[in-house]
Amino acid sequence: MVPQVLIPEKAIKRYSLKLNELLAPHTTNESVKAKLIALNALTRGWCQYYSCPSTPSRVFSPLDNKLFWKMAHWLGRKYKLAMPAIMQRWFYGAKRIKLVSPKDFKANRLRKSTWHNPYTAKEEIIREKMFLYGNYPGTLNSCETRGIQFMMRLMNFRMPTDAAIHTAFEKGEAAVMELFHHVADQMAELARQLAKQGEVQQDLQARLAKHSNNSSKPPSSDGYRKVKRTTSLRQSGDKPNGGQPGHEGHTLRAVDAPDRTETHEADTCAHCQASLTGTEAVGYEERQVFDIPAIRIEVTAHRAEIKVCPMCGHTSQGRFPESVRQAVQYGPIVHTWASYFTNQHHMPVERTTEIFEDLVQHRVSEGTVLKASEQ
Repeated sequence: MVPQVLIPEKAIKRYSLKLNELLAPHTTNESVKAKLIALNALTRGWCQYYSCPSTPSRVFSPLDNKLFWKMAHWLGRKYKLAMPAIMQRWFYGAKRIKLVSPKDFKANRLRKSTWHNPYTAKEEIIREKMFLYGNYPGTLNSCETRGIQFMMRLMNFRMPTDAAIHTAFEKGEAAVMELFHHVADQMAELARQLAKQGEVQQDLQARLAKHSNNSSKPPSSDGYRKVKRTTSLRQSGDKPNGGQPGHEGHTLRAVDAPDRTETHEADTCAHCQASLTGTEAVGYEERQVFDIPAIRIEVTAHRAEIKVCPMCGHTSQGRFPESVRQAVQYGPIVHTWASYFTNQHHMPVERTTEIFEDLVQHRVSEGTVLKASEQ
């Protein structure tokens, strides 16, 4: 009696549910490239796990039909096109895409592999290794269509048996070297396949690692997952926080001669509430406050006297300072401030006028600031 290899119905339902999730209507905002990568990974893993059923057509054909039409309807919803246009452009046109499906696994298995009965066969059971790779020249959109080709390479890695090694040894050195080169070629091909898989895996991992903090993706694309914040790599030292021993501090210290002194009198006794008016103070507790006085622009009127000489009747006038040349003008300190903000701190002209208005309650014109910065 030949044992039958069957695929559980639950496994087929799980594959169908995952296929429905990947090609759901709300996923049309994803690119075709990313969608094909996800479908390729799902189909590859599932079909490789169940790669040798006794009745492949009964399982793989319905799944192949479902995958084909699900992908076609997903493309129709994404690009707002009817089914004939979808078929002509992406499935039967000159630039069609070839989507790897369960049907491809069935065809390759029936054509190039043989199932050995584990209860009767003496040789070791050989399982095929199927590797799928994708070449993605670009992402499909409504303006530009590029072909995306999916290749499935079948590699049947066969190690030489003890009998083959013994036969080659009896034939001589040339047969042993030929056998060794055959195994080496298979290993080299396997290394190339794994290298390609590694590149695809790195690309997928790089895409999955992107979020709103390290890329241009919006925060809404992060979903419900908690984004890992970058933590400081600096290790805490052995020294305590704050100033170290021997450090010269810069503490604010009281001055001996303050600019202004305010005396706060004690009017009543804190114990018996008696009046202390007229009582002489026996001492003072002093606290000093360092602050900037209110700054307001000051207007100075310069007047030059005009007098008539009593001897000759000539009219004479006093002289204005050299810096006073206009009837109304700004003084040198205003020009100094404007030049300091714009040249030293690179403040824009408009913000400089706002600083004047905030500090001295007078807005200077932009032309005055420009003229002062050029002097």
